[in-house]
Amino acid sequence: VMAMLMKAGQPYAVAVAAGLGVSLLCALFVGANSIVFKAPSFIISLAAAGVFKGIALFMTQATLQSIYGKFEALGSTRFFKVVPLIFLLSLAVYAVVGFILKYTRLGRRVYAIGSNERAAFLSGIGINANKLTFFAINGLLIGIAATMLLSRIGAAQPSTGAGIELQAIGAVVIG
Repeated sequence: VMAMLMKAGQPYAVAVAAGLGVSLLCALFVGANSIVFKAPSFIISLAAAGVFKGIALFMTQATLQSIYGKFEALGSTRFFKVVPLIFLLSLAVYAVVGFILKYTRLGRRVYAIGSNERAAFLSGIGINANKLTFFAINGLLIGIAATMLLSRIGAAQPSTGAGIELQAIGAVVIG
């Protein structure tokens, strides 16, 4: 979405906001379906990934959306000609998420619901509202990552990242 809007001449801020909005809505869709159907979010996420990929292929007619030279500020900026800005932004996001998980009520709820959903419910934590919050935050982080990737590569392909979800799942299980 971001690449298509930038290619159509929309301002970068509008394109990035639209991309963040789409990623937020997609994550909320997955979260809502997980809650409504009482299915594991892992299963719903895998199914939705296929649906979203199909939508992306349809929207782009399965073609590469190139924006070379239009949105390179994030991807090409380096501090001291060595450290990429994207790396520093990734570290900053990592630190913020780490702080939230370790020092906030929301972070404690993430661990409580993830460890034992029933016990979290019995202790008074609103499971559904918190799950939607978690999915919304995840969607925003996905949008930020997509923005950084688009700036770094200068193009978007609807099949980018296909198959990587299993590598991510494997890394989480092994970790």
